[in-house]
This record gives sequence, C-alpha cells and structure tokens, in this order.
Amino acid sequence: MSGFCGWLAKEGCPESAPLLLDRMAAALTRPLADPAAEPAAIRSACSVQPAAALALRGAPEETAWREEDGLCAAIIGYPRWADATLDALARRQGQGAALLEAYRRHGHDLLGRLFGHFTFAVLDPKRDRLFSAIDRFGVYRLCYANPRPGDLIFATSVDAIRSYPGMTATIAPQTLYQYLYFIDRVAAPGTIYEEQSKLRPGEALLFENGALRCWRYWQMDYRHPSGAGRDDQHRALRDRLEQAVARCLEGETANQTASFLSGGLDSSTVTGFLAKANEGQGRCVTIAFEHDAFDETPYAERAAKHFGLKHEVFMVGPQEVLAVLPKLSHAFDEPYSNSSVVPCYYCALVGRESGNTVMLAGDGGDELFGGNSRYLKDDVFDLYGKLPAALRGGLLEPLLAHLPGRDRLSLLRRANNYIALAKRSVADRMNSHNAFAFTPVERVFSAEAFASVDPKGPMRFADAIYEAADGDAKIQKMMHFDLQVTLADSDLRKVLTSCTLAGMRVRFPMLDDDLAIFSATLPAALLTEGGKIRHFYKQALAGFLPQAIIDKPKQGFGLPMFHYIADTPDLATFFCDALSDLKRRFFFDTGFLDRMIADVRRGEPGSQAGIVWDLAVLETWMASRDIAADGRTAGRGPETAPGTSPGSAPAKAAQQG
Repeated sequence: MSGFCGWLAKEGCPESAPLLLDRMAAALTRPLADPAAEPAAIRSACSVQPAAALALRGAPEETAWREEDGLCAAIIGYPRWADATLDALARRQGQGAALLEAYRRHGHDLLGRLFGHFTFAVLDPKRDRLFSAIDRFGVYRLCYANPRPGDLIFATSVDAIRSYPGMTATIAPQTLYQYLYFIDRVAAPGTIYEEQSKLRPGEALLFENGALRCWRYWQMDYRHPSGAGRDDQHRALRDRLEQAVARCLEGETANQTASFLSGGLDSSTVTGFLAKANEGQGRCVTIAFEHDAFDETPYAERAAKHFGLKHEVFMVGPQEVLAVLPKLSHAFDEPYSNSSVVPCYYCALVGRESGNTVMLAGDGGDELFGGNSRYLKDDVFDLYGKLPAALRGGLLEPLLAHLPGRDRLSLLRRANNYIALAKRSVADRMNSHNAFAFTPVERVFSAEAFASVDPKGPMRFADAIYEAADGDAKIQKMMHFDLQVTLADSDLRKVLTSCTLAGMRVRFPMLDDDLAIFSATLPAALLTEGGKIRHFYKQALAGFLPQAIIDKPKQGFGLPMFHYIADTPDLATFFCDALSDLKRRFFFDTGFLDRMIADVRRGEPGSQAGIVWDLAVLETWMASRDIAADGRTAGRGPETAPGTSPGSAPAKAAQQG
C-alpha cells in the first residue's frame, strides 16, 4: 500500500532517526498479504534531518517524490493541476516538482489549483513547518498525532504512527461505540486510537512552530442550481462521465485495465465508458453468489455483452469467505467490518490473475445522484412531524404506550417503532440499522465500559455533519453526510485496501472533480423526480446502458452472510471462536456474547448476523495488533496474519493509556 510517514520533533528524534523512519515506512506496506501481489517496483525515498523526517514508499505509478532547496515533498495518488504551468511542470519533471513549485508560489492556496485524488506532505524544516492535505472526497488519507508538546507524527496509516517511540495507542469504549454506531468503521476525524486523528475529506493540515491547525478547504456546494434545459443536462452528464473515465485511463495500458461490474448502474456505466475509450479492449469482473437475492450476474453478463468486453465471473461461497477473513481483518490499519469487502477482494484478485494492473470502480454515484433508497424512504418520517404537537404528545404516544399487550401486536409494535424513529434526527436515522437496532447499547457493553460511554456522542457528531451541508434540501444534506462518512470512511477504504491486498491499483472515475461539481448543480427535485431514485441519471444514460439495467431495482453489493453463517459449520465455528475470545476483553457484556454464540451454533444468527460479523472482525483485528484486554497495546505492532508477507513490527509501541 503506497504511503508516506514522518515527523517534526522539537527536541529531535528520541532514537536513531534512519532506523525509526525505516520501521515506520515498513508499516505502510504491511497490508500486502501475498508476496506475489506486491508491485514489481516499489519506490522508496526518505529525507532525515535533525528534527524532521519524511519517507515515501509505494508503487511508482501512484507516488512522487521531490527534495530540493531544503524542502521535501511526497505525494500519493493521481493529482492534476488546473494551473497550466504547474501541469506542464508535472508532465516534465513529475508531480513532486509541481507540488514544490506550487508551494513556493502559493503556499496553502495551492489547494485551489490541485484536483484529482491525492494525499501529500510538504516538509519545510527551515520554517519548522509541515503542510499536508487530502483530496476533496477522501480517497486517500492522512493520520496524525501529538505525542509531546511541539511534536507532530504523521502518516497515511495509524500503524506507522504507532511505531514512533513513546506513542501510546489506546482503544476506548467510546471509540468502539462509534465503530458499532457507524456500522463498520470509526469516522474521521477520529481513529481507533484515542491518541490519533485523521483528516476529513477536503481538509488540510498546517503544523508550524509547534502549533497545529486543520481546516476545510472544500466541500460540495449545492447552492447554485443550473438553469439549463433537461436535454443539455443529460448531454453534460454523459460528456463528464466519458471525460472522467478517460482521465483514469491516462497512462494506463488498455488491455491491463479492468472494471468492477456488479450489474448495477454505476459499475455498468464505468464499464461502458471503459469499453468506449479502449475501443473494446479491457476486462470486467463480476462476483456471483448462489443466493438469488444477492446475485446480479445476469445483469452483469448483459452489460458485458452489450459493451463487448471480456468478462470474468467468480463464485464466492462460504469457504472463500473463511479463507480470506483473517487476511482481510489484518490488512486494515483500523477495524473494518463491511462484509462486502470479501467479494470486492476476490473481484480485484481475479482481475490481477487475469493480467490486469488497475481496476476502475463505480463508487460515488449514489452519493452524487441520489441513489440510496433511504433518501426517499426517510420522507415517511416527515409525516409524523407534521402532525400537531398536541396530537402527537397528548394522545397518540400515551395511547400506544399504555395499550395492554402491545408488544404482542405487530401493528402496534410497528407504530411504536415508527414513532421512535420519527422522533430521531435525520442523520441519526441514517445510521439506525446499526448494531443497536435490535439490542440497546447498555446491553451490548459491559457495565464498566458503558459507564464511560456517551451514547449521544455519535448522534451529535452525525447531526453536525448533516447540518453543515452547503444546501437546504434534505436529499442534499443526506448526500453530503454520505460523502463525508459513508463513502470516505467505509466504501473507499474497502475498495482501496482490498485492491492493495490483491496487488491491484484502483481508480474512481465517478469521483472526478468536474463530474461531482456538475452533480451539485442539479436541482434536488430532479434527482429523484417522480419518487424514483436516480431518476435523472437513468434518463441521461438511456440508450447507452442496456434498458434492463436502467429498469432493474436497486440491489446493492452485499454478501449473504446470514445464509453463510447459518449453513456453514466451519464459518460458524470461526465466528463463535472470535466471539468467545472477545469475552476476555472488558468492553462487552459476556451474557450478550454468549447469547450470540448460542444463536450462531443453532444456525440462527437472525437479525444479529450483522453485529456477529462486526464483533468477530473486531476481535480478529485486535488480536492481530496484540491489543490487551483493557484496550491498550501490549508493546508491539501487528503480527503477520496467516498467508501474509512478514513486515517489521514497531519496536516501541504504546505502553500506557
């Protein structure tokens, strides 16, 4: 996994700087599980000065380095410059040279000229300064910590920061509560460790003379709707989609580029424009499932045939899940439990084994063009808010609360659930299908752990992001939330890490800046016109995509985990063992864990299948990091997972909380 790391230390590095920098850099590429998956060439560069250091490691295709006049720059990803002079310099001398020149000319104002997907660091030791930023959608990331006053440790991975001497790394109940509240991840600016933070999409960081400042330099602006006619808007969308895919193909070999093809709108669109740009060369890869409710293979086959691309189909069953779960859990530097990471990994692996080097992913389309079902479904809760307060609080709620035997009556139970959800904020409802949908938080955590949990904390956090949107329409606020949290902290992490594990690079054409900015100019009512998700998008792509794909109901890219856990003894044993191991930690209620273990052993995980997966993955991840029962590290970094290549473990990890 490409990355960089380094520090600014007021009193200098506490041990041999070159050795420490090498140890931190080794942690950046630890997720490479299969030695055969490692890129053929790894760029490695570093700069060590008395109180400052920066190292870069990764695939040459997505890394750049420049050191001159006492300045040092590292950049990862696929940046592009709106400034013609800087763009020409990047093409002649590389992105590192362009970044340093932009820094000299414009300081942190260079961000108005830099687009694409990236994370960068400019180290300026003479001024005791570090300037860093990530792209507008958080495709790439940056983590940081202040272990001592005046010091900043930074890296693209929390594992690398853990390697720094004296760095504590504490997991707190509140952090685990956020992990379960947001379903499968810890949302930025938090990390799994209390001592570390990470930038949010469109944020920059400046550390100068011991003072740290982070700020938002960009977010989606929905306040300027276009007045263009419908036909012009359709044409503009198609043109920008074509341009976005073409940009991702610059410098790539046509017959070594593949696309994820689920059979849905976005993957089919990307596949179609890949075929158009490469004149039918390239490949698309589809994951099949035995369960019809999850399998979209017929639609994917139709799209592949329609666009004339080579098509690979791979069946993922429970044994494939079991084979890769430990490796996947270990690969993420923070716990991550979206089960769709399994088919995503196999999709990338099939692509690599078929001779490809880069994948095109369709992530982002739902968040730009109104494609999540909850954008419409949530409107039903607005009806309750429109009822007179006296009727709601004075009659309906007391009546439902006191009707005898209401828990035995399905209709009344649904009415109570509806009212409970209607009284929650929109942002809170967006996360209502989390681990606590069926079990109250106080019954999930142990009494000791729950005593230090603020149950309203994640809700306040979600509400703040929702309300910060630069737009007034509800759907715009919901899309803004999903761009900031769901996409950046979950979907993109899933695709990037699983592709890295498979030895593939990945590009995200749906998150092209010009395409995204255009999407924000579409009137909110147009996106879901007629009460249909992605209505405008479907109209615009009619005639390009097969009509069956335009007409198909939204399915999503999931894994039939309920069926697999219930029907596969080996997989059930894996989850039961992980949940049993989790009981030694003080975080969770042992009775709750025992009930889940019993349900799994009976083949009846039911509505708890999601949290079974979340907690089993969490335990597997914590075991790979040697996290102690109280959430503190045991003095070393992540162990090498089964089937992984060895990497240098941090010599001095955290010793205290």
